[in-house]
Amino acid sequence: AYHEAKARGGAALTIIGGSTSVHPSSPASAWNMIANHDDSVIAGYRGVAEAVHRHDCRIMSQLTHMGRRSQSDVEGWHVLLAPSQIPEKVHREVPHEIEPEQIAMLVRAFGDATRRCREGGLDGVELSFAHNHLVDQFWSPLFNQRTDEYGGSLENRMRFSVEVLTAIRRVVGPGFVVGLRISGDEFIEGGLGPRELQEIAGNLARTGLL
Repeated sequence: AYHEAKARGGAALTIIGGSTSVHPSSPASAWNMIANHDDSVIAGYRGVAEAVHRHDCRIMSQLTHMGRRSQSDVEGWHVLLAPSQIPEKVHREVPHEIEPEQIAMLVRAFGDATRRCREGGLDGVELSFAHNHLVDQFWSPLFNQRTDEYGGSLENRMRFSVEVLTAIRRVVGPGFVVGLRISGDEFIEGGLGPRELQEIAGNLARTGLL
């Protein structure tokens, strides 16, 4: 009803989910998120999309995985996943250094979640690569201390995000809107600043996947 009221009032676009979890290892209830973990979410998407579309408004969902910022003591007691085993200062948990098989699992999860948005009648997705969520945890040399192909150089640290975008395009094709939310500055000593984040945004745009 809230999103339909926004559309009735003249909004051109409304974004729901704020953010939406793409996998159970990022528990939705920890942050009052929507859980886009299986096809049961599609019917709900269709209902809100139809209500908003009646008023010539578009609707998108924000998708994310919280990584080390999530909490393991809710829902299914999933271990926290992060690029490296660096403690999270707020809840003081030490995450598991995500393994290549788990990286592949979450790449597929982003693609599947985007497919559900499309099948639910949404007009696009906004991927939250901001605020120290899992994808930008990989970007940051402060939180990514890996020595494999996902760590070290900027190209390697961006590998996970490019794989996510590639999986999404493979599933939904070129005609579905895929946008990114990226921080302009991490405001953390040793983290990413405006110059590095501008370079990352440019590199992602040049992939042709957006």
